[in-house]
Amino acid sequence: MDAGEIANLFVVLGAALCFFWKLSRMSREMAGRGEPRELTNKTLQVESIDPPVTEAHCRERHQVTAEEIARITRRLEWGEKRFAKLERGFSSAVSKILEAGGDRERRLSDRIGDVVGRVRDLEGYVRGKFEKNGNGDPDHE
Repeated sequence: MDAGEIANLFVVLGAALCFFWKLSRMSREMAGRGEPRELTNKTLQVESIDPPVTEAHCRERHQVTAEEIARITRRLEWGEKRFAKLERGFSSAVSKILEAGGDRERRLSDRIGDVVGRVRDLEGYVRGKFEKNGNGDPDHE
């Protein structure tokens, strides 16, 4: 290969490279992706952090948290006792209502029984009158 052939080879390779570069650029534009982003160096930004927590601070937070848990536990126990008391009162009230309803039911049943007894007495009286007359008419004796 002489120098002219090598120069022609470089021209053909350069043209092919330009063609493929242009082709890839067109395909990215048609796909809506745009140009590839270049990687650039960014300066490192250092943010300040809180100072380390001391062991004394940890003990203090542990104590405060333990006191808060104890306070909440006491309130919860108080609420449970109050709820149990209300529940007992509610159960007692329900029992009294049911008992009162039962008493009322018994009184109504007794009254109905008295009325039914009187109706039977009247029925017997009326039947007696019908049988006595013989004609089935209690008004003609």
